[in-house]
Amino acid sequence: MKKILLVLIAATLLTSVYAQDLLVIEGNSINCRINREYKNYVSYTYREGKDIREGLVERSKITAMVKDFYAESDISKEAINALSDAKGVPWLIGISFGGGYRIARTASGADADSVNSTRLGYVIEGNANYYFNDYLGCGLKLSMHRAKESITAFFIGPEFAVRYLSPTKKNALYSNVAIGYTGYSDKTSFASTYALAFDVGYDIGISRLFAVGLQLSSFWSSVKIDDTRSEGLARIDLTVGLKIRL
Repeated sequence: MKKILLVLIAATLLTSVYAQDLLVIEGNSINCRINREYKNYVSYTYREGKDIREGLVERSKITAMVKDFYAESDISKEAINALSDAKGVPWLIGISFGGGYRIARTASGADADSVNSTRLGYVIEGNANYYFNDYLGCGLKLSMHRAKESITAFFIGPEFAVRYLSPTKKNALYSNVAIGYTGYSDKTSFASTYALAFDVGYDIGISRLFAVGLQLSSFWSSVKIDDTRSEGLARIDLTVGLKIRL
């Protein structure tokens, strides 16, 4: 009796592992794996010849949907994983380090030598973007530029992101536009205003989770310190970063 029970349990487990689902869409039966059910749509994975594809169908077009209908799966676990690896990931979180150079003109009456000595500094930047599809996304950008004489400029604001993925979906050429709050401080003063930022870069995937990238950025703004002094904050940054793809 125990042996029969064990056999039945094993058969049930194997069926649940290898079984595949049935979708009937407008009269067509599809041997597939149902990935996720939304309010108005159903996401599924199916085989078309030698290719593994993903589909999204409106619930109104589905006449029948049965889980574990087929005893054997037409799609291997390895094929599902390979398809998952090839998809564009929705979350991209990164931190970058590099150098920045202020390109703003020297203000009238300012000491040119003193200003020029503080143009070059190091940059730390962070980004967190969510992509709605393989091409468009939005997120948050943070950046800090620090030069000699404790001169610091920082930026924080929302950004709009556009990317073009390579055929393997591992690499990406991208461009971001951000507008936000920026601040300037030195040993004696602090002031803030708004700034516009642009990025263009290229990420190279080194694994499913990580990528490394090179980015060129520009910031455009100027700030009034007091009635007699203003500072141009326009600068160019070149950074190298590590990206986490979730």
